[in-house]
Amino acid sequence: MRANYNDKHPDKVQVLAKIERRIFDLGYRAKRFKKADEDIGRTSWRQRDHNKVDRYGKKYSWIAYFEMWGELQARKILPDIHNGERTPDCGIDPSFPKRPPDWTPPFPNLLQGMSFDTDEWVTGDFTPDWQPLLMVSDINGHEGGWVLVEGYVRRTDESLDRELSASLRGLFIARRDADSLKSKFLEVDYPGITKIPKGATESYLYAGEAGHRQNYALQLCQKNGRYRRQIKKAFDGYPPEISVEIPYIHFGWEPHHSPYNEFWGFNLPAPSLIQRLNLVRKNRKIDFYESNGKPATLYREAGDGRIGDHHSLLYVRADLLRRYLTDTRQVLVWCNWGQRDWFKKMEDHELIDKSKRQPIYQACDHIHKSFFQWNAKVRKIV
Repeated sequence: MRANYNDKHPDKVQVLAKIERRIFDLGYRAKRFKKADEDIGRTSWRQRDHNKVDRYGKKYSWIAYFEMWGELQARKILPDIHNGERTPDCGIDPSFPKRPPDWTPPFPNLLQGMSFDTDEWVTGDFTPDWQPLLMVSDINGHEGGWVLVEGYVRRTDESLDRELSASLRGLFIARRDADSLKSKFLEVDYPGITKIPKGATESYLYAGEAGHRQNYALQLCQKNGRYRRQIKKAFDGYPPEISVEIPYIHFGWEPHHSPYNEFWGFNLPAPSLIQRLNLVRKNRKIDFYESNGKPATLYREAGDGRIGDHHSLLYVRADLLRRYLTDTRQVLVWCNWGQRDWFKKMEDHELIDKSKRQPIYQACDHIHKSFFQWNAKVRKIV
């Protein structure tokens, strides 16, 4: 294994020599392209990525680099963490995923009214009733009953000086463990990722490959091509631990790797769901369908992921979800939690009233939590 910045390592010297030879074989000559590269560099160095023109030398270097990555990967001599993984800087995503259509979810009352003092609201016991959002009958005209398996919501009101955020975490779990998970979840002050685990993140995967190539969630793919369920431990390190199945994978290819990758950060069904239900994708959409063209999973999002109002919601059609849960002998539960907070937190680059707010945060008096279970047989939330 080569240490960082060790430019004299024999493997690096050999690989770099091959890359330089390949650039030469492709026809690049520094003298031949010098004037053109200088002109390009002088006129485009301030341009944004989607308008920037790369120098010829850089283009030839990228070609040789990608070829060498492919050669090393085919020979299985990359470090184990990179074998089977695509290089991050691989340009255009040929699937060009479409953004989902707009949809207004049936949000419950999240911020209450003016009759409540905001300080009291933050430290009070207000918890939204998430049931209208956990199961909906219609999304963009697609009927049949839709069940939320992963969601995030943030709502703000500057006039009330309020902000509420929530993670709506659907988990598949053995029926016998549901009550134990509920007790532990409601007892803990703050549910973090060590308590309620998150799904894996796929960073360097073309969006259209999910469900079609084995490099999607490669760590879950078995030698026979069948996917393992994404099983993790809830309350890891807090005995007794509870096994849960995470029903989603996060698509996290950062946009700075390609100016064409403009839509990222969304959630996709876990590969076991896709495979067991025989789902497919079509027309560059991030949603999944049955072979007859009927929608099976729907992802909807809106708003800025960093500031202001935002939601991201992944739904599975109720009859398909019931089939999956029956097949795997599990039930669906939701561990929902988040924060009641002040909208305005900074003034003149300083935290507002830090001495008053910090003890509230430390005591987790601003945290809201709720637990629900889905009765798949009658399609009701209990």
